[in-house]
Amino acid sequence: MESPINVLKEILNRLEIEPNSITIEGDVILLDATDPSLLIGSRGQNILCLECLVKRIVFKQEGVTPEFRLDVNNYRQRQKEFLERIARDGAYRATVLKKSIELRPMSSFDRRIVHEELSERRDVNTESKGKGFSRFVVISPSY
Repeated sequence: MESPINVLKEILNRLEIEPNSITIEGDVILLDATDPSLLIGSRGQNILCLECLVKRIVFKQEGVTPEFRLDVNNYRQRQKEFLERIARDGAYRATVLKKSIELRPMSSFDRRIVHEELSERRDVNTESKGKGFSRFVVISPSY
């Protein structure tokens, strides 16, 4: 996974961003930055864009799309844990209130985390509804 890291370093260099460190854990490239807000962006959109840009550049250079995820200051890991907690809380509310609970609109990546977190549960069902940027997850009690 050396090539994606070199591409990432070149992009950061051109943006005049000096990361504290870049490490690899499994298929995740972890970038540690002093001021991560520019790299993270609103709701993690800049991380996704930067990851996509690195993958496209590597594909153009080598003809192979590298399999990795980019995380900045563990933002994506913390976000995943937060979404799993939201999913469990929504499932609890749906079963106690015996009615469907609509979560806030979220990206397809975030919705997938919610669906996966609740996939093993037999007491609730999940479904994505809405269109475009307004898509959200509905958690319903199983009857």
